[in-house]
Amino acid sequence: WITTARPTKKLADAAGYSEIIENAGAKFAADTCCVVAPIKQRFKGIMVDSAKACYYGRAKNKFKVKIGTMEECIEEAVK
Repeated sequence: WITTARPTKKLADAAGYSEIIENAGAKFAADTCCVVAPIKQRFKGIMVDSAKACYYGRAKNKFKVKIGTMEECIEEAVK
């Protein structure tokens, strides 16, 4: 799952990136975050590029969280 703002998703759609990413198996969730999304039962761990998401992922959802750069998150996702 990739969470992003709706305007960012629209830019990715227009550039053709969304289709490439979705064809690779990822899914998008616009205008939400892992803290409030109902994903607690679906995943045990997440990787994020945000200290805030790292904190709340651990504190609210008890996820195992790995933090890295956006590039590192992408590399991890395509393993």
